Formats: sequence, C-alpha cells, structure tokens
Amino acid sequence: ITKKLEVPENGDPYKDWLGDREDKKKENKAKNELQRLQNISKEVKLKSNEISSTVNQAHVSTASLGKFQDKVRNEKKAKEIGKHKKFEPVTGNGKSEKRNRWL
Repeated sequence: ITKKLEVPENGDPYKDWLGDREDKKKENKAKNELQRLQNISKEVKLKSNEISSTVNQAHVSTASLGKFQDKVRNEKKAKEIGKHKKFEPVTGNGKSEKRNRWL
C-alpha cells in the first residue's frame, strides 16, 4: 500500500513530506497521552481530598465533635472552618469599658 501526498508547488521536492506528517502525528499522540495522564492524576487528587473531607465531617458530626473517636494512621488534622469570634473578658479594667462605650 502506497500513501500519496500532494506536495505544494513551492515546496522542496526532496523533503520527506510523508515522514514529517507521521512525526507530527506521533507528537500529537504523545501530547494527548501526557494530557490524559495529567487528567487522571488531577482526578485522583480530587478523590483523595473528597475522602478526607468526608472523614473529617463524620468526625465532627458527633456530639463530642470527634474528640473521642480513633484516628486513622496518616490522618491529617481537620481544619476548623468558620468564623471564630473572640469575646472580651466579662471583668476588665474600667478604662477600656468607658472608651468602648463612648465610641
């Protein structure tokens, strides 16, 4: 089976046009394979993050907020999500209370 390929009029007749075409095709295949592998690695990372967040949510879902539940080996500590409001002490010096009242 012979492959036919039209050579442009101003193209070099001694150039391997068919070889160039096959080389480009191989490069595209390699590029697609690399992209496929990168997509798979991203998917695996997303799944592992999803699993860890589910485990953390299960720990926090108990009344003790997971304080007495066993930790799995290599388990990361859960991040506390949300706003943490700092309250000033009930008993304090009078100067700061006066100043806050007048502001």
